[in-house]
Amino acid sequence: MRRIFTLRIAAFVVLWIAMLSYLFSSLSRFPPPEKWASLVSLEGLYSTLLFGLFFVAAGCVRAFRFGFLLRRTANIAWRKVVTAFPWLFMIGAFTPFRLGEGARASWAQDNGGVASEALAYWFGERLADLMCLFLITALSFSMIPDLPKYASSMSVVFFWALIFGYVFLWLAHGRFANWAERVPILETMGLSLFFNTFSYMNDYKAHAILIASTFMIWILMTAGFFFAITTYLGAVPISGVSLTLGAVNLTNLVSVAPGNVGGYQSAAVGALSSFDIYEEDALLISILMNGTNMLLTLCFGVIGWVAQFSNKRQLRRPN
Repeated sequence: MRRIFTLRIAAFVVLWIAMLSYLFSSLSRFPPPEKWASLVSLEGLYSTLLFGLFFVAAGCVRAFRFGFLLRRTANIAWRKVVTAFPWLFMIGAFTPFRLGEGARASWAQDNGGVASEALAYWFGERLADLMCLFLITALSFSMIPDLPKYASSMSVVFFWALIFGYVFLWLAHGRFANWAERVPILETMGLSLFFNTFSYMNDYKAHAILIASTFMIWILMTAGFFFAITTYLGAVPISGVSLTLGAVNLTNLVSVAPGNVGGYQSAAVGALSSFDIYEEDALLISILMNGTNMLLTLCFGVIGWVAQFSNKRQLRRPN
């Protein structure tokens, strides 16, 4: 297991270096001072405001999805969910290789839940997110006339592979749970409970809420990207906006640096430059959006952290 983990980290580092190499090689020159000043111009500030509003709205839906699934099997008050989600999201976003995303399992166990159930819900959320992102990317590719056919075909293949994997997990999770129950080492690892947690998929109402909330998250994020990019850069087709959204979020899969710095910019420059946007301008809007993303994540994360520990202190205080 340690060897696999080490190889995975090494592969992520190599991919990140490759993305940075592409970013620097694609820039004919570094943006001049007047270009950087445009980030604090009226258009830059308006783009930041619009992106921030939609990012916060999407974050609220993420928190609801997280709490809705977790509260199915754990008696955790919504107040705790609301204060915990921002800093759990912050830890996941800011730790290298996104290793901090496992913190939600520890938090759930400390608050009356079960770690393996929290991990199963996280896995289900990520699968739903990936299906939406590959669907967005495939649709974006289909709207670009001059794109090589293999690029569109690859995204379609990945999308249908995820659909197959999702449906397979839906239909077979019970058998996996029974199999894990019969193998002592797997039972000890909590895999039986992990697979049993996916029984929420058989509850059509709960499953529909998960899928609907996931679509809502990415509709809001698409709107944020659209208004930020078009306000700052002018007219950019929706296919260019959605391709940028899909690209920057898919690079999160191999995120190395905190906040996906480097990967975010490389993906945005690659996507927007295919729509005749200058690489300098694409770099600047990516820095603006990534910076807004990180700043809001940090602010709400710290507020949630302080609120949670203030509540704990009040509960411990004698009457």
